[in-house]
Amino acid sequence: MLKQVFWIDSSKFVTDVVSATLREENITCYTHGSADNFHFILEDMRPEVLVVDASTLGENTQVFFKTLESGVESSKIPVVLLGNEEELQTLSKKYKSQIKGIIKKPLAPMALTNELKKILGLTN
Repeated sequence: MLKQVFWIDSSKFVTDVVSATLREENITCYTHGSADNFHFILEDMRPEVLVVDASTLGENTQVFFKTLESGVESSKIPVVLLGNEEELQTLSKKYKSQIKGIIKKPLAPMALTNELKKILGLTN
């Protein structure tokens, strides 16, 4: 079964690299350059995992998590947070019930793949 990941990141370079890396693992990666209107996309596509770059959220982080939590379907999607050490510590404490995984920057393709495979149930 083909798995789907939705990735929110303002860096086109990162989303291109991530898409190529995940494609090699038979994981489809849909990308969006901002958190604006993400909930409409999520309701339509219903990915197995949502990966979001903390710096892309910026000052809209609280609105993002509240919107995600309020959606009937979107509230069930596991969130993986991408960020630097400080961002990850702060946000994983504040939104611990919603964040199911973290990936530290700089992004390492193997760490990314392993974390997503774990959440998607593709590892033993």
